[in-house]
Amino acid sequence: MHRLSPLPFALCTVFALVGCPQIGPDPEPDHEPYELLTSEACAACGGDCVLESFRVNDRSHVEGGVDHQDLPPVGGDHDPCWASYGVHEDEVADDNWIHNLEHGAVVLLYNCPDGCDDEVAVLSSVSATMAANTVLVTSYPAMDASFAAVSWGWRMLLGCADDPVAFSDFYAEHFDHAPESVTAGPSSQCTE
Repeated sequence: MHRLSPLPFALCTVFALVGCPQIGPDPEPDHEPYELLTSEACAACGGDCVLESFRVNDRSHVEGGVDHQDLPPVGGDHDPCWASYGVHEDEVADDNWIHNLEHGAVVLLYNCPDGCDDEVAVLSSVSATMAANTVLVTSYPAMDASFAAVSWGWRMLLGCADDPVAFSDFYAEHFDHAPESVTAGPSSQCTE
C-alpha cells in the first residue's frame, strides 16, 4: 500500500482553497512612507504653529533621489549620505538631511523668498546652544510654512521664528528619538 505524505496533501488543500501564488513583478507598497498620528496647534507665533507626529514606515537608503509628497518630510527613504551639521548658507537637499533625522538630529528649516536675515540669525543662535553634531539649519523653499523644526517622526510648522524657546523645546523633546543614534559627521565619501 502506497501512502501519501501529509505535507503535499496539505499544500494541495491550501492551493485548492486560496489558489496558486502569482509569479510576476513585486506589487507596489500599499502604504505611505509615514502616516500622520496627531496634529495640534501650539502656542508659538501667536498660534501660527502646528505640531505633528507621524509613524514612519520606510527608511531605506536609495540613490537617485526620492520624490517626497509631504513637505517637509519627517522620515522615509533617503540618500545614503547625510549632511554635515551646523548652519548652511546653501540649501541642503532633503534626501540628505532626512538621513540626519534617522541619526536622531533635529533640522531647522526656513522658507523666506524675500529674505529673513533676522530670523535665520535666531535659528543659528538657537542651534549654537545645542550639542555639536545634532542639529542643522538650512533653507527649504519647497515647504509652505515659513519655518519648521523637524525630527524623525515629528514636525513643527511655524509662521515666525521670533520665539527661540519653541525651537529649543522641540529639540529637547525630539532629539535622539530615531532608529539610529549617530552624532558623527558624514563620511569622507559623502563630503567629496
